[in-house]
Amino acid sequence: MSVTGGSRNIMRRNNVVVLGTGSQTIVLAHGLGCDQRIWHKVVPLLSADYRLVLFDYVGAGESDLSQYNEAKYKTLRGYADDLLDVVECLNLDQPYLLSHSASGSIGVLAEQAAPGTFRHLLMVSPSPRYINDGTYQGGFERSDIDALLELMEENYFQWANVMAATAMKNEQRPELAERLVRSFQQARPDIMLNFARAILYSDYRAEYAELACSVSVMQAADDAIVPPAVSDYLVGTMQKCELYTLDAQGHYPQLSHPAEVVTLLRKILNAAVPRP
Repeated sequence: MSVTGGSRNIMRRNNVVVLGTGSQTIVLAHGLGCDQRIWHKVVPLLSADYRLVLFDYVGAGESDLSQYNEAKYKTLRGYADDLLDVVECLNLDQPYLLSHSASGSIGVLAEQAAPGTFRHLLMVSPSPRYINDGTYQGGFERSDIDALLELMEENYFQWANVMAATAMKNEQRPELAERLVRSFQQARPDIMLNFARAILYSDYRAEYAELACSVSVMQAADDAIVPPAVSDYLVGTMQKCELYTLDAQGHYPQLSHPAEVVTLLRKILNAAVPRP
């Protein structure tokens, strides 16, 4: 994977890091309030056999904050465009995409915009819509989301503590929620709020249903953010979707149960067949 002079801006913008060895490449995409370091327990378990591409969305981690544009990132399509830029600037040939949470939707939008970009989508805790809608159970009422975002705007640090405890679960391991709180607090609150609105008010059910790319959904058995009904919905509506349930708690199994996540990933990757 060579980097041309014209690609260096993208590399800086998204703090792109390439490591590991192997004939197959996996792009790892983080979710809200995190950056590429959210994968730090998974990377050592994969880097001996796969080439890994990590990056930060603009506004997260060590990305170039000077390139943040509120209008561009008002929806997840702006992030999807950046993901495609990362793949293109490294001349990646149909890599796998390992996405967490909202990056599941970002990956869907990227693949929809440029079909064939990814060989296979590996989604951890994805959701096409977080708000209940008729028979669709996304896990939250609109009023719940309104209240969550209001707290985020009025008292960001209180929101960080509440959200981390709720999302992480694993109460017997408080260091996990503490790690997540630190991640949330390192981000700029205004950028986080814009990203959260783009995620929590979104509805990409139609885009998921139209996707031709094959998908593997990995879902923790006990997730306060994405209920089992969402995963069941994806399996029932997507064209090529398989569901794998992890014996894990919380919305961040890559932190709480990294060995289980990697074992499942290897199983899926070993069985994957190249797309025609």
